[in-house]
Formats: sequence, structure tokens, C-alpha cells
Amino acid sequence: MRKHTIEDHLLKAAKNMGVMSENIEETESSKDIWKILDHSHQNEVFKKLSQSEKMTKDIFPQQVNFEFFLRLSNACNTC
Repeated sequence: MRKHTIEDHLLKAAKNMGVMSENIEETESSKDIWKILDHSHQNEVFKKLSQSEKMTKDIFPQQVNFEFFLRLSNACNTC
């Protein structure tokens, strides 16, 4: 069993937004896939997450609370 990472969640968001293909190589680690994703696509994911409380809760259901969402939103104002 492999360790679950934040990149797993970020890739799920990227797929849901259509900024990356659904067909990723399952043998690749999510950290490696996230690293090679174009930075503009990474920023698009962060920006969307910072603007949508619903999407953030859907992608990070166990980790998110309203305070976290506000911090993320404030941090990404420059995205």
C-alpha cells in the first residue's frame, strides 16, 4: 500500500478541470506526475481551488474546513 499524498488530490482536481488527461500511467507516482505538469496548469488548479469552496471540499474532503479555505483563498490572490 502506498502513502496517500497531496498530489493525489491535486491531480484529481486537474483531471476534474480538464487540464490533464484521464489516462495517466498508474505506475507513476502522483508526485512525479504533478512535477511534470505545466506550471500554468498547476497555477490554474490552485486558482480554481482558491476560488471554489465546494471544489476544495470535494477534492480535500477530510482535510478541509472553512478556515483552511480562507487561508488558501488569501494566499492565492496573486495566482
